[in-house]
Amino acid sequence: MQTIARFRHRAAVALAGALAASSLVAASCTSKPKPSRVQPTPYVSREVEPILRGTIGSVATTRAGEMILLSGFGLVVGLNGTGGGTLPEPIAATMERTMSLRGLGRAASVEGTSLVNPLTGQPRSPREVLRDPNTAVVQVQAVLARGSPEGFRFDVFVEALNASSLEGGTLWSTDLRLGPPGLFGATQTRRIAEARGPIFINPFNDPGASTATTQRTVGRVLDGGVVVEPLSIVLNLDVPSHLVARRITEAINSRFPMGPGDDGPVARGRTDSIVELSVPASYRERPAEYLTLVEFLHVDTLNTEVHARRFVDALKAQPEMSEELSWCLAALGDRALPFARELYGYPEIMPRMAALRAGVLLRDPTTAPHLEDLARNGVGAIRHDAIGMLGRIDSGPSTDMLLRELAGSRELTVRIAAYESMVKRSQRAYLRQLIAREASRPAGAGPLMTQADLEYVATMTLPEDPIRRVRRTPIAGRFLLDRVPEGEPMIYITQQGTPKIVLFGSDVRLVKPLLASAWSDRLMVTADSPEDPARLYYRDHRTGRTTVQQVSDDAESLIFFFAHEQTPEDPRAGLGLSYSEVVGALHALYDSRALNASFTTETDRLVALLAEAAADTETMMRPESPADAEIKRAERQIPTIHREAPRPTLVPVPQPSGRRGS
Repeated sequence: MQTIARFRHRAAVALAGALAASSLVAASCTSKPKPSRVQPTPYVSREVEPILRGTIGSVATTRAGEMILLSGFGLVVGLNGTGGGTLPEPIAATMERTMSLRGLGRAASVEGTSLVNPLTGQPRSPREVLRDPNTAVVQVQAVLARGSPEGFRFDVFVEALNASSLEGGTLWSTDLRLGPPGLFGATQTRRIAEARGPIFINPFNDPGASTATTQRTVGRVLDGGVVVEPLSIVLNLDVPSHLVARRITEAINSRFPMGPGDDGPVARGRTDSIVELSVPASYRERPAEYLTLVEFLHVDTLNTEVHARRFVDALKAQPEMSEELSWCLAALGDRALPFARELYGYPEIMPRMAALRAGVLLRDPTTAPHLEDLARNGVGAIRHDAIGMLGRIDSGPSTDMLLRELAGSRELTVRIAAYESMVKRSQRAYLRQLIAREASRPAGAGPLMTQADLEYVATMTLPEDPIRRVRRTPIAGRFLLDRVPEGEPMIYITQQGTPKIVLFGSDVRLVKPLLASAWSDRLMVTADSPEDPARLYYRDHRTGRTTVQQVSDDAESLIFFFAHEQTPEDPRAGLGLSYSEVVGALHALYDSRALNASFTTETDRLVALLAEAAADTETMMRPESPADAEIKRAERQIPTIHREAPRPTLVPVPQPSGRRGS
């Protein structure tokens, strides 16, 4: 997907000069020229394709969409004696100050944690907390697209500074600020986000091993970051002009009118060279899409049909520009749909896909039969893209039937893409049910759920659906378990966003007889014959407690048993394993040929993004507002902590040859 960061590579066009000139002529007609010397306005000279002239991206520049580095120092609790090591004094002083500001050492909300002295029952001092072997200080880092709105969630990377393992730990609320982490006494940069949550570490290592490994001192908090004070999004006009700024503001507000959850217009003209943007509530989960549409939005809103015809004709003549022209059509809005539909069945694939992408962005259900054809008969990236687009439109049962068929494919990428589209369609269908249910509630039946609450419920749970065939269940508050009863048995593990385990196939289960062991034989599952029940032995490396339990052959029940923590409120048996431990246990069973399913994981992208963001030491090369300039000055005062060893990536899932179902 194109991002608005490409503005810096685009050119100003004749429209900017013409509009600016017209404003000067109008001004000259109403006032006398001043005798003082006029300072020439700098002109930004760029190159731009003729067909793109008149779009906002051709007359204005913004840095929204570029990746920025966020970081901070945080506290991890819940370790099993692997923390509390010596810290450099500047970091210790920084953490003591942070904990004091948060009330640790006198707050009453830490009962039952390592922040309380077990002998006195009183909160420990910050220095005592730092020395506790069940706590650790970590460096927290994340990359975030500039322009991400308030409430936007993302993954964060953590690295222990005084612990041999982060296994079982939970990150307490940590402020994430621009640039590298600041030490006590240095100027603090702007706070952008917060991070907290359970730490996901390499699931394929023994969590109870006595030797320290790099993989156990680094990890991630999946979906653990949330934007709390977003950076403003600013459009800088290449040629200052009140007329151009006003027309850009009107074009954006016309294309993206105020809707539920919006505090006001999404575009506000501030000066003759600055237009400030906000992300509409309807795009808060897709800010990059909104910013790209703004980039390709035409300033002239009076001749939409004329522009649509030009873009469609250009697609036929210049298929190499299909991606840009697809965004141009989508940016025009629904009035461009009759023109885009002309190319839905076009024989050349690039114009055809461009038109279909525009139709999907505009939620056109008539794209469905054309996308279904490509999803069934296309090849490579074309097929994959078509499957993904089917998840974004509301169409009939034929689409659901096709996605169910593709979810049973032997081609892994096709299977995963079909599953992801099935989930999106199921969530929208369930959300509609929830909204209708709330609307039909009788008066006086209690407060209605908000739209945000309903969307959360539709994301976290999915009931049985005979049409879309995806069921989702939250497991022990740690992760989501999805069931897709299509195709051969397979276990799919996500490593980004909300943690999920996905079971494909109608019957994922243990294969008996079996003898599987893991983690230096601390976990063992055995069955002497196909008729015998499976027996589990587990010794907790944290408490030393031993569990011997008969377990179900069914993988779904086994996963629940692994994750569930037995409490007086819910006395069902369980081991209380973390998400990474559950994944590790499942892989150990797979590796021992104790499961009738193949095993695959999502590709990890976070570490690569961090390396790319860290390589750019100048977080803000050109401030686009006075506030940014202040942030930039502060960043220069923040020292960088240099680590001797390079940051490791997570170990990929081993895929032994000759596995059943592979």
